[in-house]
Amino acid sequence: MHKNATYWRVLTAYRAAAPLEHQRHGTPHAPGYWDSNLNRPDGVTVSVKALDVLSNVAVKYSDEGQKREVYHYQDYIFPIDIRVSGNVMYVLVSGLAGGMTNETRLIVFDLATRKTLHDLRIDHNDL
Repeated sequence: MHKNATYWRVLTAYRAAAPLEHQRHGTPHAPGYWDSNLNRPDGVTVSVKALDVLSNVAVKYSDEGQKREVYHYQDYIFPIDIRVSGNVMYVLVSGLAGGMTNETRLIVFDLATRKTLHDLRIDHNDL
């Protein structure tokens, strides 16, 4: 983990971004989920979908046939927060990597260029 200028700039931008609504399926013990539509200035709608357990985070653009994975689930690291600011989506994931060590990552995805800008390992205490 490198706490350089990019690290702090990305964390500051993440904190300022608006969270997408995290919902529950009926009961308090059911998995939570995100299911949001973002309307882009170019008229394209971006659908964001994820569960908060054992789940990928995916986006689907209204002008494309296939969804894109922003985060691919791995090793007990789950989505815990999704935020948006302008053209940028922030996906915070955290858990026990390999069931052994705590790991928190922040994925920064550009909704305009449709590409990941950063995938940073971060110190959970800096949130």
